[in-house]
Amino acid sequence: MSGLRSVTAKLAAAPAAIAYLGHSVTAQKDGYRPHLHAGLVALFGQPHRAVNAGFGGVGSIASVCTMDDLVIRHRPTLCFIECMTGDIGVGLRPNSGAALEGMLRKLAAIDCAACFLNLPRQDGAGADAAAVGALYARIAAHHGIGAIDLGPDLVRAGPEFFRDVVHTTAAGGMRTAALILERLKPLFTSAGSPRTAAPLFDKDYASATVVPVGTDALREPAACTQGRFRLVYPTLEIGPDNEFHFHSESRELLGLLIVAGPNAGPALIDGQAFELRDRWSHYERLHAVVFDAPYAAGRRVAIAPMQDARPPAMAPPRLKLIGFLVRDV
Repeated sequence: MSGLRSVTAKLAAAPAAIAYLGHSVTAQKDGYRPHLHAGLVALFGQPHRAVNAGFGGVGSIASVCTMDDLVIRHRPTLCFIECMTGDIGVGLRPNSGAALEGMLRKLAAIDCAACFLNLPRQDGAGADAAAVGALYARIAAHHGIGAIDLGPDLVRAGPEFFRDVVHTTAAGGMRTAALILERLKPLFTSAGSPRTAAPLFDKDYASATVVPVGTDALREPAACTQGRFRLVYPTLEIGPDNEFHFHSESRELLGLLIVAGPNAGPALIDGQAFELRDRWSHYERLHAVVFDAPYAAGRRVAIAPMQDARPPAMAPPRLKLIGFLVRDV
């Protein structure tokens, strides 16, 4: 495992950005992140800026696409990557490892140190969890980055720690942060261990990103509602009488970045039905939909909401799209 001594002097010398890339357990207001950041500020004696880049249990493929906006543009000195909880939740995908490697390449390109935070799930004792954990360990060893695995420490954690299968109680968040800080201190005094830059995986996800959707992607450009989610992300919203089209000769389509909310429902994507509504759709939130297999470059993909079995009094389902998750080929 690589140490983090290369960033210790930077963090001690002046205020810097520290990014927390992950899923809902990272986004959690009373979770580990604010306590860990406060501990790092105290440790280095500098008012470091926290970059909260956590949302949903979307998995590493969605995270490598969205990190350009959520992480890279902030030019952090150190980035913690907490994606294991999401990867266990959505299941190991064929390109999950390539996506994690893509994250490390993006961070290396801006001279940002990386460290995996492998946090446990209360339901994470199965074979899939073991496979995900082995993948993270393999990538960390190959690229010589720090990796903190709290699974062994918290294997018997109960309701005083977990609020549900993945999110912690307030006390659990404080304990998680304390354990991470304890493991980090020796890493901050250990030298790095350079590793070969040769990729582990054939596919390069360093180019994976989000392409914002525009009206030129619509079959009926006038039949849409334009808006802005959280005053940040421009959106286009359509009903079952319209559809989006994606086509690129140089990029494959990995998924969609959407606003999931009360009006969400099923969508027809290239002739296949996808359910975009889930048990959290009672409020609007940022969400990524990752396809089981990418749509190849050059293929024209039609995407449209479709009518479902909701009561007649309810409005038809709508699709509020922010952008396309893509990768250069």
